[in-house]
Amino acid sequence: MKKSLIIIDFDHTLFNTTLYVEKLKETFCGELKISKEEFDQHRSLIKKVNKIIDIDHFVDSFVDFDRSTLHNTIHKVIKEQAKDCIFSDVRDFFLRHLKNFDILIATHGDQELQTEKIEHSKLPEDFTSIISTQPKVEVISAWVEKYIKIYFIDDKAENIEEIKQKFPQVITYFIARLDDHPYRDVCMKCQSSDHVVWGLEFTLLP
Repeated sequence: MKKSLIIIDFDHTLFNTTLYVEKLKETFCGELKISKEEFDQHRSLIKKVNKIIDIDHFVDSFVDFDRSTLHNTIHKVIKEQAKDCIFSDVRDFFLRHLKNFDILIATHGDQELQTEKIEHSKLPEDFTSIISTQPKVEVISAWVEKYIKIYFIDDKAENIEEIKQKFPQVITYFIARLDDHPYRDVCMKCQSSDHVVWGLEFTLLP
């Protein structure tokens, strides 16, 4: 265990989720002949009903299609496309920091979906990941007290504000990627962040 820790988000931070959804839509529309409108309607419905995009709930919403076929299609897209959805600056960021930092990927979402996305992303080894539906401030609580210096990088203002309030010693980076940032409307509301960045080209000090 090292003395310094980087806690970093996955979707929209390391992983271009917008691109992944487009690849999934292309496959659903091309191979399964599901219209783009129907795909968007089902995904929007699941997002409204659930806190997370759950694979099983998403598949079950297509009542006129074979469940196993849809399920297998999602897994195929993740396996084939996840590595190409990682932002171009991510692998270098990991390699620059793995010597001096422990790295924890803290992601909010469905256990099955997030596990596969992380596994097939082909990130440099020697990181830990936590997948949870609990607030990030609760997820990282047990980790904060173990390290002397901690950085937190996330694309949601609410996560940063909650963490700065409870753990003011954590140095926070609000990341707002120009090509994949669904929460850009609340960027200016992130008053608690120590830094605002547009990518991961920077280097942290241990």
